[in-house]
Amino acid sequence: MSNTFGALEIGSNVAIFLFGIVTLQCYLYFSRFDDDRLAFKALVATIWSILAVSSYNPDLTLSSF
Repeated sequence: MSNTFGALEIGSNVAIFLFGIVTLQCYLYFSRFDDDRLAFKALVATIWSILAVSSYNPDLTLSSF
């Protein structure tokens, strides 16, 4: 089991890095496209929320060991 912790750590760090890129893209979307429909903004916010929860889970697993 201890051999897989390195892979989990690397994967978690890559996921957090990519989540940072997605967060930047969401920020730029909300700041530059004020005239978009509310449905599009809600869709972007929902997808970002799902990604936020899914990128938090590997860190929670790593901190328990």
